[in-house]
Amino acid sequence: MSIATTPIGKTVLLVEDDVWLRHIMAELLADDGYQVQEAATGTQALALVEQQTPDAVLLDLNLPELSGLDVLHEIRTGKQLLNLPVLVMSGSLDGETRQRLSRLPERADEVFEKPVDGGRLFERLEQAFVG
Repeated sequence: MSIATTPIGKTVLLVEDDVWLRHIMAELLADDGYQVQEAATGTQALALVEQQTPDAVLLDLNLPELSGLDVLHEIRTGKQLLNLPVLVMSGSLDGETRQRLSRLPERADEVFEKPVDGGRLFERLEQAFVG
């Protein structure tokens, strides 16, 4: 995690229902120079994406109200949001879910199993901003 390689002013929407994990991840993102928006539910996430389109989304799959797959589907079917980088995190990934995450309309830019490797996550997030 290096502020020197972090695109200044980039906003990340962190969607995680676990309060403790969301707090820790938000702190790490902010320490690395990102602006952080937080959502605890799928419904909150979609509202934030529509109101203040972030530069990237870190999305848990197991969420209340709307699942992460539902959120991802909505993002990918919105023409303005089709190329929004979405990195998915989940503690339970079966084969069918992995397949869905590899193709539209639920294509994820990266999939991380929890516990997430922080170094890999930040590296991939930085790559999402440079191409």
